[in-house]
This record gives sequence, C-alpha cells and structure tokens, in this order.
Amino acid sequence: MPIPLGTNPLTKRLILIVADGLRTSNILDHEMRNTPFIKHILQNEGAYAISFTRVPTETRTCHVVLLAGFYEDVASITK
Repeated sequence: MPIPLGTNPLTKRLILIVADGLRTSNILDHEMRNTPFIKHILQNEGAYAISFTRVPTETRTCHVVLLAGFYEDVASITK
C-alpha cells in the first residue's frame, strides 16, 4: 500500500539483518542462547518477519524481492 507524500515516517531508521542460508529453526527453536542481543531486540524493541524464497536462492535476487517487492527475471541473473 503506497504511503502518501508528506506522511511522517513510522521510524527514523530501518535495519535489515539478512542471513543467507540461515534456517529460522536455528534461531527461534533454541531459546536463542547464542544470540542474546538479537533475542532482546526481537522480544522487546523490534519487529520481525520470516520470509520464504523460491528457487533459485541467489543472494542478489532475494535482496531485490526484499527491497523492491517483486521477483527479478531469473534469466537475467547471469547477464
């Protein structure tokens, strides 16, 4: 949904943490003992979502989906 011009932003900063090949079960199913800072942010200050991709799982293509909201043409990956 487009945001009208002149609207105040919801936040001053947006930080994306992208981890290639990281399964959600590696973080969320283990009580996050090895990642206390990320656990604190998720539980108290931040918001998160789990994104599922489709093949091919090329880093650049997945970043385009995250930031632009559409899938890039798979044929253009090698160009």
